Amino acid sequence: MIIIINVICLWSWCDGEIKCQKVRVPFCRNLNYYNLTTLPDSVTQDQLYDEISQIAHHIIHQNENRCQFARAFLCLSYLPICYQHNRYQNFRIKPCRELCLKAKSDCDVWNSLPNNPRFNCSLYVSNKNGFACFPPPVTTHQKPITTTMVSPNTPTMVTSSVKDALHNSSYKVCDRCHHYGYDHQSQTCRLYCCSEGLFSMNDKYKMTLLMAILASLTFTFTLITILTSIIRPQRFQYPERILIYMSFCYNIYSLAYLLRVFLRYDNVACENLYSSNNISATNQRLPTHYPATDISCKFFCPHYHFNNRLVSKCDYNKTSNTNFLIVESISHQPCTIIFIMLYYFDLVASIWLVILTLLWYLTAKKKWCSEVISSYAIYCHIVTWTIPALLVIILIIWRKVGADELTGLCFISSHRFSQKGFYTLSFVVLPHSLCIIVATAFMTVFYISTREIKTQLAQDVNARASIEKLSRFRYRVCLFFILFLTTTAIVLGCYYYEYINGTYWQHWHQNRSKSNAIPCSHSDGHDHRQNRHSARMSVFVLKLLAQLLRGIIVSFWVVSRKTISEWRQTICLLHCSGPF
Repeated sequence: MIIIINVICLWSWCDGEIKCQKVRVPFCRNLNYYNLTTLPDSVTQDQLYDEISQIAHHIIHQNENRCQFARAFLCLSYLPICYQHNRYQNFRIKPCRELCLKAKSDCDVWNSLPNNPRFNCSLYVSNKNGFACFPPPVTTHQKPITTTMVSPNTPTMVTSSVKDALHNSSYKVCDRCHHYGYDHQSQTCRLYCCSEGLFSMNDKYKMTLLMAILASLTFTFTLITILTSIIRPQRFQYPERILIYMSFCYNIYSLAYLLRVFLRYDNVACENLYSSNNISATNQRLPTHYPATDISCKFFCPHYHFNNRLVSKCDYNKTSNTNFLIVESISHQPCTIIFIMLYYFDLVASIWLVILTLLWYLTAKKKWCSEVISSYAIYCHIVTWTIPALLVIILIIWRKVGADELTGLCFISSHRFSQKGFYTLSFVVLPHSLCIIVATAFMTVFYISTREIKTQLAQDVNARASIEKLSRFRYRVCLFFILFLTTTAIVLGCYYYEYINGTYWQHWHQNRSKSNAIPCSHSDGHDHRQNRHSARMSVFVLKLLAQLLRGIIVSFWVVSRKTISEWRQTICLLHCSGPF
């Protein structure tokens, strides 16, 4: 019940998107062009009703067919179209400058109206420049202007010709900066593979190098821990054996990062939607502002010869307009496999942490021994490995898998940043937060119990050795848990940072294609990272560091003189058993 309530609350917080609403103003309801509009949160249609009605009275007074464009422009200037692209994106479509000029030239009503900034044609964009706007509608016949309301059952929607115009203009808008392309399948602006959306190519290159170094360290430390348990399996009894299971989880977790590095960005994070496999089939000119000699693209993508020049696969894909960053797709196997490795084993490790703290509590408070714990181990395994598997299946069925632009790793994704934030909070932040809260509760009880035991032992003069051993164990457990808790809290905080700012990032970087005032390049004189609409690279570096440090923290549990001695003996035995 608590989880359901939290999910409902999180869904209610997913705002920031353009919201559509039915057109309720009578003068605009019987237009055949549209029936959905969008307004700022602080403005309602009731507030605009009187103002529209007063202007509509003047138009009706000149009840002539030539004022039909005036009526369309009046409604669209106050109540812009809310154009729904499937279930993913909503666009606010305002009238084009051509419609404004047409309305003013065909109807004299504007001369009798007071000055209104909404009727300044220079403030509207032109359809000739490829911007998404509503052009003058093409009609085969004119209807007399009336205020009679249409029947509620009468469907009113954007006509097919208007849809085609909006689709074409949306494609041009997405393509102006050559970073986003218009995907006709999902009807959304999607980021081209290896393009600069939220991050520059240099940022991605640095992140890949850092990811390779940290993942290699985590993989090495966790592998040593696993091999240590294989060398001396009797040394690790419950509850310490759970640390070996956690090391195994983070070993697979770090392996997903290494797979992404070795498979390259383009082979993991990108999908070809239209199967353009023949390189010689295209005669389009490569964009000059994406040089194939860029060190970042060389690191990410393979190269081949095209038109007697060395061309990166990134450049070719941007030219052919077929390769996009993966969003809501499970058809690309490397991406899906990496998603399972990251999500599943990360959540399994968090559940193992809860069981570890529970068993520490039972050992200290209830005096459970390893033999008793072993009898319940099967139930712990069922719970730990089953719950994350069910969540993975749900996400795969819903196809909420996509690639991250910065790292190229595949994780939870959606066409809308707000929906991505909702699924991330519901399936990542919420489960891990519950695990941390429960584990902290068990650790608190464990600390109190061991303190009581230490007080009892202090009354015995001959128990000094036991007190010192208990104190070292308490210090070791508390240090491990505090470090693990800190890194996990940093990761969850970074996810929440992405959730809070994600919608603003998406709107700003996609709208950057719609305004020439905002530069396309990351390498201009403006520092985009100084405002809320730009992602801070330092936050994502911190998240990557905290994610992979957890595996190293778990592995440090086995670091001791005994471990070094066991490895020395093992190496000696392997050396002595050789031919010489």
